[in-house]
Amino acid sequence: MVAAMRTFLAVEVPAAVRTAVAQQADRMMRAPAMPPDAVAWARPGTLHVTVKFFGETPDGVADEIRRVVGRTVSTRPAFEIDIQGIGAFPTLRAPRVLWAGVGGDVAALTALVESVAAAVVPLGFPREEQPFHPHLTLARVRRAHREVGRALDAPGVLTPPAACGRVAVDRVVLFRSERGAGGSVYTKLWDAALGG
Repeated sequence: MVAAMRTFLAVEVPAAVRTAVAQQADRMMRAPAMPPDAVAWARPGTLHVTVKFFGETPDGVADEIRRVVGRTVSTRPAFEIDIQGIGAFPTLRAPRVLWAGVGGDVAALTALVESVAAAVVPLGFPREEQPFHPHLTLARVRRAHREVGRALDAPGVLTPPAACGRVAVDRVVLFRSERGAGGSVYTKLWDAALGG
C-alpha cells in the first residue's frame, strides 16, 4: 500500500496579519448573543489562503506536485494582497463558514491559482467546480446558523470593517494536514518561490 497524506498548497500569512485577524475573530467569538459551542474557530497559526486543495496525496505524487508547481510558479511575478473585511458562506445571515476577505491584487492571485490548477490536472487533480473566492477561513459553524448570524449582526461585532494587513505573495507552500483533537495540524513540507 502506498503511503498517502492530506495536502494543500497555500499562501502563508505573516504573524502580524494573523494576529490582527485573530483580534477580529475574538470580537466575533465574544459577541454577547453568540451561541456556546456552535462555532469551531480556527487557531490563528493555521490561517492561510488556499491555492489548491489536493486531499489524499501519495508520497510519489507529492514529489511530482513539487516539480510541476515549482516550474509553474517560477514564471509568475510576486505581488501583494490585503487581508480585509469579514464574510460568510453562504451568507452572514445563516453562515456555515466565516472568513476574512482578500483584496489588493486579486487578479494576480486568481491567475496564480488558475495556472497551478491547470498544471496539476495531468497528475490527477481536477479543476475546482466552484469559482475561486480568496479568503482565510476563520471558523466553521456547526449548528444554530441563524442564531450565529444574529449574534454577528449586533452593533460593533463586524464594524468597523477589519483591515488586517498586507501579504507579500512571493512563494507558495505545500502543507500536510493531520486531524487532531484540537483541530487540524498543518506541517510545512516545502515551498516554491514565484519568479518575480
